[in-house]
Amino acid sequence: MSGYVIDRSGLDENIEIIKKKAGVPIIGVVKGNGYGFGIKELTKILIEHGIKTFAVTEVTDIPELKSVLTDEDILVMRSTCIESEAKIIAENGAIATIGSLESASVMSKVSKELGVITKCHLKIDTGMGRYGFMPSQIEDAIKCYSLDGLNFVGAYTHFSSAFRNHDLTKAQLIMFK
Repeated sequence: MSGYVIDRSGLDENIEIIKKKAGVPIIGVVKGNGYGFGIKELTKILIEHGIKTFAVTEVTDIPELKSVLTDEDILVMRSTCIESEAKIIAENGAIATIGSLESASVMSKVSKELGVITKCHLKIDTGMGRYGFMPSQIEDAIKCYSLDGLNFVGAYTHFSSAFRNHDLTKAQLIMFK
């Protein structure tokens, strides 16, 4: 039988290094069952380090994640046009990723039906090729901000080669800005 052995002191040290280097609040990405380490277990450790926002890709992770959270936020990093998924996001007070005008419209419709305001992050695709408004779709992205039931609290992109290609990453950052 194979398994992971986690050096807890090393993990704690790494989390603190990342927090210090970031210089801003960080988001604990716990998708894929905490990258195989256990979503609840990893989340509890990150909470101990003061992490206040957690990210997943699947709405099915929200209930399990909420079972260990008190007042922390959940960001769903995948834009969705599926009403049932939008409903789970809105009902649970999670933060929706909006990567298309269609996903914004669905989230707006569901939020209005539930009588809630859903926090959202706008996703800009600067070259990763997964979810998000292309820079050429800026007018559609701007339209999202006028939809009822949505409160945009952030925007992000996903660098395709952040640790391998400095020049590409810098170009993507310029495009994002």
